Amino acid sequence: MLRTSFNIVQRRGFFNTGRVMIAEGDRIPSVQVQLSSPAETVDTAELFKNKKAILFGVPGAFTPGCSKTHLPGYIKEAENLKSKGIDLIACVAVNDAFVMSEWGKAYKADGSVTLLADSKGELAKAMDLSFDATGALGNHRFKRFAAIVDNGKIQKLFVEPDTTGLNVSLVENVVKKEERYLAYLPHSGLSNQRIELANALLLAAILKRTLIIPPAFLGSVVGWMPMEQLLDHLSWLTTRKDFDKICQAPTPGDLYSYTQRSKCAEYNKFAAIPWHQLHDFTLIEPFIKIRFQETVSFEKLQQELGVTDKETHVHRDEHLYDWRLYEDIDEANKILANESNFVDSFTDRKFYKIFTPLHWQKRTEKLLHLGGIFGSTRMNMVKPEHIELQQLISEILHYRLDTPLGETVAGIVEHLGGKAAFNGIHFRLRDLPFKKYAIDNLHAFERNMSIATGIDVPPLPPYDEHGVLTSLPKAPPIPEDTVRLQPQQDLSQPPWVNLCQNVSPNFNESMEHIGSRAVIYIATDHKDIRSENTRLLEWFDYFPCTLTLNDIPQELLEPLDQLSCMFNPSKSLKNYLIPLVDAMVVAHGRRIFTTPRSTFSKYIGELNEAWVLKEQDFFITFYTL
Repeated sequence: MLRTSFNIVQRRGFFNTGRVMIAEGDRIPSVQVQLSSPAETVDTAELFKNKKAILFGVPGAFTPGCSKTHLPGYIKEAENLKSKGIDLIACVAVNDAFVMSEWGKAYKADGSVTLLADSKGELAKAMDLSFDATGALGNHRFKRFAAIVDNGKIQKLFVEPDTTGLNVSLVENVVKKEERYLAYLPHSGLSNQRIELANALLLAAILKRTLIIPPAFLGSVVGWMPMEQLLDHLSWLTTRKDFDKICQAPTPGDLYSYTQRSKCAEYNKFAAIPWHQLHDFTLIEPFIKIRFQETVSFEKLQQELGVTDKETHVHRDEHLYDWRLYEDIDEANKILANESNFVDSFTDRKFYKIFTPLHWQKRTEKLLHLGGIFGSTRMNMVKPEHIELQQLISEILHYRLDTPLGETVAGIVEHLGGKAAFNGIHFRLRDLPFKKYAIDNLHAFERNMSIATGIDVPPLPPYDEHGVLTSLPKAPPIPEDTVRLQPQQDLSQPPWVNLCQNVSPNFNESMEHIGSRAVIYIATDHKDIRSENTRLLEWFDYFPCTLTLNDIPQELLEPLDQLSCMFNPSKSLKNYLIPLVDAMVVAHGRRIFTTPRSTFSKYIGELNEAWVLKEQDFFITFYTL
């Protein structure tokens, strides 16, 4: 009898929809509801703030339909829904907190569905989703409804008799259709692109958006420029075509063959490789959904995602340092107050905008496309879970060693004596400001390597009142009896084996007795630091047992022949990957010194810490000047 009466009241009441019923686009009202006890309350507006959520309402706990279908359905699908970006699934009913709590325990809702007790029916009234169930349940109750809520705003709302919205599988389909995306444009060298990728991964996780990842570009890549120009360059380079035919020498009388010359010149210095061939993304997959994009094309991306212009928000940077994200609101306000939101670029002072996560979270468009996201100080996190995620992203963006690239590195490291059996230097020289400080850095490297291997050095200059050295430390005097060793293919043969000595890979053994005989590997962007006209030749007077990539047997580079450009299989990646090989080799040294103010050098230090120091439980940071 109860079931019959309840169904009659239910059917009659659910067709009685008031004119002020909450609608799509409205915000969840601010009402206090109870959790596990009357004393434990939460404001609904605050509960759904900054969350992607599902809120469903039922006439009552322990009622037949609600207990048989609705609550168990959401509990069963909770994990699946949350994998699609749902932060919270909540069920509300006009019951007291004790009844809702016991209902949740009976169906094991803990951890899956949050039960909200609207004991006085205030939320039901505020949403105008109540009906008169006095005849069956003694008071006004919630209609059955389901809502998809984004940052407190209702995106989709289903109310009986529109029962499609109450079927959890169909709600799941709506959530799937509402998948949102984050895209960005890379630029410049691979090291800068890796920094952009790290920032994009973190932002995608915070915004709960699927990240669109473009290919990794090698060689000479265009620097930062306005978005439309960058898109034009990258779109042409990443759209498959017969590059070998198009980029032949121009034909007299064929105007088109001449118009392609500038683009072909760019193509000849460019190659591309999928990011997953450089890094293993497995560990990050539970936290961030990613989608690799082959062709960098705004129109093609919209087409593939089924996204219109109205569903797209594009942020066009005014300059390279357009904005920074600050999670700490007080810090953001302080920076704005003292007007310290600027960076000194090579040309002038650039002021950047200050955003909080809410700036991007409030964008409801399906596709958020950023012009750029470069900068090691772009993302400033304070929440422990975001700091941990930032660290995890940093770790997964270490280069893979289980690829032809890693095989090449392993062969060269073995040639040098094995992991941690040599010391290393990552010496940047080609770009500003590294050219300017090349000699100062050289002398610092000479001094620091001398200290590491037990060679006496001049004492430090005095400090001033601010605790700063009054002058640069001096390198040790050049040895009187210098020895010049010519590079040789077999390091087990004289004269190398008679003069040079590997350091011990055991960190418990000192290497301060080796001195100038220590085997050292220098990774550098200089073409040939051994050439007679270079100012860096004096290094070999201090440490004659030094090798560079130019001294390595060419057959050790053969595994790289397996790799080709993803847009032109006939284009080998070998020459483009040499800088990566060079850097990865030096990262296997026992002690390495890196170039100041170089983000790439800093990254090599991180690799050394991960690949060498942590393996030995030797938790010190890498060495910089």
